[in-house]
Amino acid sequence: MRKIIGLMLVFTLIIIGCTNATDLDNGAGDFSVISLENIENEDVLNWYEENHQEFGYYIYETEEASYLLIAAGERVTGGYSILLEDEQFSNGKFSAKALLDEPEEDDMVIMVLTYPALLLEFPGTSNLEVELDISDLEIEEAEEGQLSQVLARFNGQIDANSIEIDTTLSYQLQDMTSDEQVMALRLSEEILIEQMDIIESIGIEDLMLFNAYMDEHGRLVLVEILEVGYGTENHTIGGIYTGRADSNFIEVAVDSFPVVFMLHMELEEEIHGEIESGEEIIIQYAINENGQRVVKDFIVK
Repeated sequence: MRKIIGLMLVFTLIIIGCTNATDLDNGAGDFSVISLENIENEDVLNWYEENHQEFGYYIYETEEASYLLIAAGERVTGGYSILLEDEQFSNGKFSAKALLDEPEEDDMVIMVLTYPALLLEFPGTSNLEVELDISDLEIEEAEEGQLSQVLARFNGQIDANSIEIDTTLSYQLQDMTSDEQVMALRLSEEILIEQMDIIESIGIEDLMLFNAYMDEHGRLVLVEILEVGYGTENHTIGGIYTGRADSNFIEVAVDSFPVVFMLHMELEEEIHGEIESGEEIIIQYAINENGQRVVKDFIVK
């Protein structure tokens, strides 16, 4: 299954081939999959660091060997690796097809940004020629969209550029998460500059109400924190009234996503009498201690 979700800069080294070095069909030449721990040349290490996060393949040559780095770019979870198919090496020319091995839907994976990469060493080879098909490694672009006023619980800071959230409360994010309803949330430049002090003050399992959007790679990006905790502020949101979820809750489609609101008793009869399914509604609401959006007032447009 291809996972494209949606946002952090975590150094995660994944150097896995479809076979180990002794199983590769090297043809008339010699090459092997190599890990960074086995490289002592600092220039090679620096070259790797500069390129392993960017999609593509890269060649570096020293007096002793040539190196080929195959990089799949950024993925929003762990569990990815690169495999080789139909690899051949002869007379200084290497050819292969690179495949992306993806985690299955029920696999347990780390919810952090990762950068799958495969590093090959060609001892005694100079002027390495490469014919490599990396089309399978390309990211399928997700449709970019706006997700406003997302509600979730804070699970902790992953690194300087990302946090982890529990999305159980957020209907907008249900299709984007695993069974555990946990996902990574990338921090925008605005957050890093203007609201990082708020991020650092949030407690584990605290409620968060925030504005976020889905970028072109399917990553959820946090752009503004609206409230931490509950009951301190009223918020306004607009959408299309779709009907009652039950006797105490209504459902409103916000940016095409279903969002449930809890009704005060005094508003139940008023909403029931004034709004029909499909009408546009503006709701003023607050968040209670259970993470429910409680309607304070409304206007039918």
